[in-house]
Amino acid sequence: MSALKSIELDFWWCIELEDAGIQRLGETLTSLPLLQSAKFDLTHCQVAEQGMLSLGQGLKSLTCLTKLHLNFQSCEHLTDTAVQNLCEGLAEKTSLLRLTLDFTPVEDPSELTDLAVEEVSRALRNLTSLQKLSIGFRECKEITDTGFVQFCRSLKTLTSLKKISIDFSCCTKITATGIQALGEALKSLVLLVDVHLLFFQYSGKAIEGHIEEILEKLPLLEKSIIRFYRF
Repeated sequence: MSALKSIELDFWWCIELEDAGIQRLGETLTSLPLLQSAKFDLTHCQVAEQGMLSLGQGLKSLTCLTKLHLNFQSCEHLTDTAVQNLCEGLAEKTSLLRLTLDFTPVEDPSELTDLAVEEVSRALRNLTSLQKLSIGFRECKEITDTGFVQFCRSLKTLTSLKKISIDFSCCTKITATGIQALGEALKSLVLLVDVHLLFFQYSGKAIEGHIEEILEKLPLLEKSIIRFYRF
């Protein structure tokens, strides 16, 4: 096991996998020093603060890690503190080239707020080697421009990014202010070839046009999908 370079575990809908099991998973990571790629689907598992702390500590030991995919969709016990616990370890993964994080909640309202987004943002600022980033906070309706603007500022440091996917759809408190901050961030990401953006907002076609104009000026861009949902 200690020579393992890649691991993929699918616990999708294992609703009886409790936080103690996640803690043991984090502890196991410390025995995999050569791991380069990790993918864990924990959808609907009972992930909570101690499990996320253990995962974060496990990440710290993975000095060779270049690819990380963590799916926490519908994990009903996720809190801002849980996300913070994970990000303490994530922030040290400066070797990462690819990162996927999905915190889409199980139900409305989500317990995740601007604090969770800000913790992810702080971690991202250290990950300047990232080439591919996918972030999902879909339906986290307590997230506002305050947290999202911090997220956009962190993107400005990720100048090696080639592919980006951002899903804040149904985050109804993100307004044109947040989308404009995203536009400013995108201007810095001149290596982008693939962009996927999902949002909910009320500001109409003007702000969408602003984003499209910025994307048109990115010299290497090959593909872009932009969707603004309105209800």
